[in-house]
Amino acid sequence: MLELPESYEAVICFVEELRNGSVWTSEENTPEIVVSIPLACLGIDFRNEEKVLDYKELMEAIKEQEQSLILPGFKYEDAWCLGQSLYTKAIERHLPLFMEVFVNGGVRFAAASPKAHNNLADWVRRKRNLTLRMGQSSYLTDVMFKEHGISLEAFGMDLVNFGLGGGSIPIAVSDIGIIGAVTVSGLPNIDDHNLAVECIAELLGQDFNDLKLSQ
Repeated sequence: MLELPESYEAVICFVEELRNGSVWTSEENTPEIVVSIPLACLGIDFRNEEKVLDYKELMEAIKEQEQSLILPGFKYEDAWCLGQSLYTKAIERHLPLFMEVFVNGGVRFAAASPKAHNNLADWVRRKRNLTLRMGQSSYLTDVMFKEHGISLEAFGMDLVNFGLGGGSIPIAVSDIGIIGAVTVSGLPNIDDHNLAVECIAELLGQDFNDLKLSQ
């Protein structure tokens, strides 16, 4: 009998083993019979023939981004600077956005640009919750879950408080870890993500063009 994976990383390894054909327990059992029940418990559709390599490069690029965006330190004034940078870009580029900087358990900056939809604030909250729960950008989690056909519910996350999509980046400090998140919502996933990355890169004095994800 197959044991159910207990963590996200275990799920990824499990799915890869399934696709490699290395976990069938007997010749009498077809792959569908052997794995359909445990995978269904995890919210994974085994019959979903996603193209694995289509997402792997994107996931690696996002992980590299996150490593490049680790801050040497962070003050509350930096939260204001990040928020102001987001808002200024939204106004100058005529972007309908809601934006938030969340640090140490509290909102340190929040604003909406003109024409931002009323529901964007809730999307920001849900994507920020996802980033803090998973310890990585919401876009990375979104891509990973889509790659393997995994649902939020499979990991105990309800749709009321968590949302998949791009736009929330962890605020990570060297020798400390993740202390919060920068989150925007209102654009396509990759654009929300890139805008948040741009503002953190700006705070670090890095060239955003070296980090930007391609469409």
